[in-house]
Amino acid sequence: MKKLWKSLIAALLCATILTMTPVEFSGTAVQRAEVEAATKTTAKSATTIKVKKADKAAAEKVHKQLYQGKALTLQVKGTKKASEKLVKKLQAKVQKINKQGVLFQYKTGAAKDGYTTYTISTDNAKLYMYSVKFVGKLWKNTKKMVKAETVDAFYQDYLSNPNETERMLHTIYDSYTTFLVEHNSFSGSRSLNNQAIYETNNIWTVSSIKFSGISEKTTTGSAVLAERYSGWIIDNYIYQKIIKSVTLNGDTAYVSVMPYDEFIADKEIKRACLNEKYWKYYYLETYSSSAYKKGGIHLLLDNAEAVLYGTDNFCDLSDAMKIYAISSSKYFGCNSSHDDVAYGMLYDYTFTTYYPPSTDSLAMKQLYKNKATGVCQTFAMYEQLLFDQLGITNYFNSNDAINHAWSVVAVKNSKGKTLWIPFDYGIGPSEGLAVSEDIRAKYLATEEMRYQLYLDGVPGAPSKKNFTMEDFN
Repeated sequence: MKKLWKSLIAALLCATILTMTPVEFSGTAVQRAEVEAATKTTAKSATTIKVKKADKAAAEKVHKQLYQGKALTLQVKGTKKASEKLVKKLQAKVQKINKQGVLFQYKTGAAKDGYTTYTISTDNAKLYMYSVKFVGKLWKNTKKMVKAETVDAFYQDYLSNPNETERMLHTIYDSYTTFLVEHNSFSGSRSLNNQAIYETNNIWTVSSIKFSGISEKTTTGSAVLAERYSGWIIDNYIYQKIIKSVTLNGDTAYVSVMPYDEFIADKEIKRACLNEKYWKYYYLETYSSSAYKKGGIHLLLDNAEAVLYGTDNFCDLSDAMKIYAISSSKYFGCNSSHDDVAYGMLYDYTFTTYYPPSTDSLAMKQLYKNKATGVCQTFAMYEQLLFDQLGITNYFNSNDAINHAWSVVAVKNSKGKTLWIPFDYGIGPSEGLAVSEDIRAKYLATEEMRYQLYLDGVPGAPSKKNFTMEDFN
């Protein structure tokens, strides 16, 4: 109900801001490298660094100066055309040095005596500084969330078998069979195997149990599930199906179990195992409380989460995964207060300035300091600023019919596929906009309709969704 109420407020207020402050959609990413903001420091008074080659030493010098928010002049060897290539290589080196994949923005000057001048104003230096700090904090929080909700065994399983579907099926099979074998005591406590035998044979005591048919274990995370989350296993209906038969011979029970191939051939079991909700376990804070702990525990890492889990530096992610990480941080989610997300932009229409601050560095500082607020249009503009700093192709888009604005990115994954992603408080079009039933039926009723609308007018974009969650790698 709370989420629905927030979505209702968001959509209604987007209508207000779009009518008050229209934005021209140029169809291209904002070229901030060519725009110098007002600055008190002139290029003449700035530190000058001569760049003959784009090596680590030059990149470290540039980063050190810019990370202090100080203006910088680069004297880059070569003509304008040749030096531009060198600057691009230097930017890539700096992205690695700062570890967050942040670019520095510059203005091209004149060529003289075999060198070309590039100036980085104080505002652009501060923009760089706050961008590095902001992305670093965003990444730290995202990593913290992923680390808190899982265990290393799941990541090791990912390394052993990157096929997500196979890994999910193997994990659940191994967890059930592990539980069967390791919890074979008939002392009266409720467990999967004695429940099955009780219900099938109405026999309450046996002295031994022997299993057959169990396939070899291929996962390690399954042992964690069997040990820590036995209640989750017991309460699931699968335990009723995995045991094929129970035969009693004297005081010994012989239990025939489905082998793996037979297990995954069962359509009902396979459908349950591949249900996303099946892999999230919410648990009570105390036995006497009905309040759930925030977040819960992941019972398995999907591939995208595994990439986040195993990557140390944000700059080492593909552009597609950078978008996934930003979305996972929930920083640009439609948050109404910091009680919802401690570090995140807030949806707020009560202020008087509907655009980000007058300079890019001040806007980025607000993001870093956790003070950014706005409505849909403002969210999209802040997102564009961040995407520009990461060198990610992005577009502003809006639609009067639904009174809403959002950003769109075109990013490549690790395999080179370009994903066209509407970013509307996160990956994909928002499904909770408050519009009339007629408007919803006309534009937003299906996912196909939403993607067609959200990508409409963006140069080069397809007219339909061109990615799945498995493309985030």
